[in-house]
Amino acid sequence: MRQGRSLAAALVVCLMALPVGAQQRAPQPAKPPATSAEEAKPGAGWTAFKSPEGRFSVMLPEEPDPTIEPFSHARFKGAAKSHRFVTFDGRRMYIVAFVDFPPEFKADPEFELTNSRNIFLDKLNARLGSSKRIEFEGTSGEKLPAEEFTAADRKNFEYQVLTVFDGKRPIQVAAGIPKNEKADAAEDVKNFFASFKLEPAKQ
Repeated sequence: MRQGRSLAAALVVCLMALPVGAQQRAPQPAKPPATSAEEAKPGAGWTAFKSPEGRFSVMLPEEPDPTIEPFSHARFKGAAKSHRFVTFDGRRMYIVAFVDFPPEFKADPEFELTNSRNIFLDKLNARLGSSKRIEFEGTSGEKLPAEEFTAADRKNFEYQVLTVFDGKRPIQVAAGIPKNEKADAAEDVKNFFASFKLEPAKQ
């Protein structure tokens, strides 16, 4: 589990190149293999989670403890905030992270998507598998710029990542799975990403 949490520490800095630590949480036991397609879906042992400040909802294997860290960067004036929601299912990691920039900062979607991917690969010393730009459906049906990519590291972890730019900030959704658990985790990973939805901002 120590290896998984050290990987999580690197994984959660992928939106910005900043040193941050992983949450110290008690190890969670791995779920037994599903005996039917229904049991494999998040919901059996998983929990629905909503983040009002992040304006998203997702299914996670456990209730996360949010981590918020202020930071500054040469690209903008003032302070930004890094938000991270890290959860574990045994050695499997499911993470949502986003950055809130200062209100006056105008983030460029192309830069943010590329930057997020490059930092991810660099911090984990991982090799890019595949990548493609896609459109992600926003809260009003609008199409938002996004990217999906996969990667693998030298510690036999494989990663599937979705980064969405919602007009103001990047939001990154990631699953890190040990290679020897990839087949068993496939249904959970699929439904984890399918469950991720953006929510309208509170009026």
